[in-house]
Amino acid sequence: MLRNARGYRRLALALLGLLTVAGFLTHSLVSRAGSYTTLANAVSMTYGTVSGGTASDTRTSNNTRLSLYEDSSYRLGATFTMDTVTVPTPAKIYKVVLTMEGLVNSVDDYWYPKLYDGASYVNTGLTPVNFGQLTTSDTTITVSAADPAQVQKYYNNGSPRVRIQDTKVATGAASDPNNLRTYLRIDYLALTFYDDTTAPSLTNHNPPNGTTIGGTTTVGVDAVDTESGVKDVTFSYSPAGANTWTTIGTAAVPAGSTYSLPWNTSGLNGSYDLRAVASDKVSNSVTSVVTYAIDNTPPTISAVGVSQDPFSPNADGFKDTTSLNYTLSENATVTVKIYDGSNALVRTLVNGAARTAGTNSEVWDGKNDGGSVVPDGTYTFKIDASDGIGNVATQQSTAAQVDNTVPVASGATFAPNPFSPNGDAVN
Repeated sequence: MLRNARGYRRLALALLGLLTVAGFLTHSLVSRAGSYTTLANAVSMTYGTVSGGTASDTRTSNNTRLSLYEDSSYRLGATFTMDTVTVPTPAKIYKVVLTMEGLVNSVDDYWYPKLYDGASYVNTGLTPVNFGQLTTSDTTITVSAADPAQVQKYYNNGSPRVRIQDTKVATGAASDPNNLRTYLRIDYLALTFYDDTTAPSLTNHNPPNGTTIGGTTTVGVDAVDTESGVKDVTFSYSPAGANTWTTIGTAAVPAGSTYSLPWNTSGLNGSYDLRAVASDKVSNSVTSVVTYAIDNTPPTISAVGVSQDPFSPNADGFKDTTSLNYTLSENATVTVKIYDGSNALVRTLVNGAARTAGTNSEVWDGKNDGGSVVPDGTYTFKIDASDGIGNVATQQSTAAQVDNTVPVASGATFAPNPFSPNGDAVN
């Protein structure tokens, strides 16, 4: 009785599977076109070996349906060799999409989609898919990789292959009707390969074209590629218009969409072109060039002197101030500080103020930063200057004497004494 019951159960499940297949014989496939490439024709595809199970191929002229039944202790799977796929530029394939319609008889059964890479079937790192939860619509799986060369292997010279592999193993003896629990029907299976023949876009050079730069400057550009993705951006420079390029370096890790790196311009002066070449992951590239004025020449400070030395800041209206005079070779930011004989700072006369090229003059009233007249002594002016790029001039200095001491006469005598101012030429 038990044996007969198991036999009836197996027969019932098998009939249920066949009825399910028969119910979809009129299901027609709709052509699914890829964005750039030809879709493998699912109607005339063939399936390969089925390990550990049985297969029922019920394809017709307008659909593809393969039924797989697990009836042993092996994982169930089927291998499909797709029709020849024509891709305009196989060497630029960066993505493949597997589209599948199917049905499994248990919602807790999962299936690995595997693609042939020329040597073996690879699960492509994808999470197993529960096709039983998507019985009337497509299950679409996109396979991409950091290195498109891996995806290109799945093209297999125009003859891609797919393997659908059950993730579970049946239990019990081969005659156990429970082994019939796993059933997969494939109504549609197709691969779409995408190639990328469009170069990335380059925008927003920073610093902008025409900027004056110097020293070590961070240069960058925004690079975007919506298909295979940006691989890197290489920067190089040349004297303007010469097209004799020297590589600065390659930026491969962006901040957002900005690729940047530091450029040490030491030793360069004049007009230079900066070239950015952005490459995507399938070797499409785009070039953008901007021109910078490079200034690594520091300003010079010359003709340094004071107008009054010594001077007496005693408010008597005579030599109460002195002027520091100097000449700049270019517009610069200037700082002037005054130190006493012990090299202690007593006055910041000019603090980071803009001064023009040519002769300049700064007036000192003899007072310290607190507004008090400094003691008598020798005071040193130290002048620093830097240009708009940050080139720093060699410091220059000069000194002036502060003298507020009133002269004192002593030891005076009269001779002759007495004297007679009577015009007789005697005393």
